Amino acid sequence: MKQFLLTIAVASSVLFSCKEEQGLAEKSEKKVNVTFAVSDFSEEIVNYGKTARTSAAGDTLLNYASRLEYHVYDSVGMFVKSIVQDSTASNFGQIEDQLSAGQYTLYFAAFRGNGYVSLHLPYFMPRGDWYDTFVKKMSLTVGSQDIEQQVRLARIVSAIEVTLTDPIPVNTSKLELLVSNEADSYSLEREEPVISANTTKSKTFLLSRDDENKTGKKLFMYVGNTAEPVSVTIRAYNATNQVIAEKVVTSVTTVKNKMTLLRGRLFTPTGSPMANFSVTVSPEWLAPSDPILF
Repeated sequence: MKQFLLTIAVASSVLFSCKEEQGLAEKSEKKVNVTFAVSDFSEEIVNYGKTARTSAAGDTLLNYASRLEYHVYDSVGMFVKSIVQDSTASNFGQIEDQLSAGQYTLYFAAFRGNGYVSLHLPYFMPRGDWYDTFVKKMSLTVGSQDIEQQVRLARIVSAIEVTLTDPIPVNTSKLELLVSNEADSYSLEREEPVISANTTKSKTFLLSRDDENKTGKKLFMYVGNTAEPVSVTIRAYNATNQVIAEKVVTSVTTVKNKMTLLRGRLFTPTGSPMANFSVTVSPEWLAPSDPILF
């Protein structure tokens, strides 16, 4: 009988101990509400001429992005969770989450196009052409209190805008921009583009009758490589897809959140003094840069 009572006592002690440990575990896993508003972000637009730069702080995210991704990693870099929104969501730009107490690294990416953020290693992958893209890396300490915080995203791409100063011949069907030494992704962890000398991205511009003999035609293209100079090739094609004019501008510098301007003649015959081009870039990037002439 004594042995039986002893067995019951030991079993009760073990059961009570297990319940106590379970209670402590549940207590330690208590989660707090974490809310981020990412409809507010820094943005800078550089126009032609010497106009002042403008800020879009306080502007709506819908004007610049169609997709928002939020990714959480713990203190040792292990992936925890993601929240992804598209522009049809009623709360687009408002991230509502619950996190346990601890240290976290958060990555935000807002963009257009078909890009995505890889999860094993946090890289933004453009999946084709670069589009307007804004990101943010931040550290977060979660305690016992709810968190509400505004998050400002920063543009990580540059852009090239080409102005053709000579008339476009009647037989021209399309124009093409090609950028070599491009970035094929962007490391959110290191906060820098991943560049490949073998990567070339292009954009095609179909022409209409309104473009015949037109001067001042503008071509615009986003660029992901903002760390090293790129080469820009401008081509014109006729209706049978033959190249009828081509210019290559080398050592073009591009900078995050800035637009590099190229201006010159594409159709002027090779050998003409007016067909030569020079590259000039203003060293002061806080003001609009001078055009690169070609």
